[in-house]
Amino acid sequence: MDYGPVLSGVYDLIKGKPVDDALPLWSKFISPRDENHVSLLHDPGDEDLCEEEEEIIQQVYQAFGHLDPFDVAKWTHDLPEWKNPHGSAIPISVENILKNVGKSNEEIEEIQQVAIREAYLDGVLNG
Repeated sequence: MDYGPVLSGVYDLIKGKPVDDALPLWSKFISPRDENHVSLLHDPGDEDLCEEEEEIIQQVYQAFGHLDPFDVAKWTHDLPEWKNPHGSAIPISVENILKNVGKSNEEIEEIQQVAIREAYLDGVLNG
């Protein structure tokens, strides 16, 4: 049974595989997996999150935090952007997600341009 979608990099970290240089930091805060479960070892804090990111996390937790993880997985399989990868991985584009939540092509283009500008500024500021 497929339980996705899961971000490929996160899934690799869950399996203990290195992803760039993230595994040591991941291992500091996230337990090794026990079957299909991981748990928080230490509070990573939220100083690197902006207010909007914190709000999104709270909204997601309020909507799904009380559900069994496998029920959440089943729910995600009903989303129009999810396709069964049959044991492999299929990328889900941001554009498909935005279209399926009702964004127009113009709104999607604007979101892409903002993301490009933010990525550029992040690169300039954080080198």
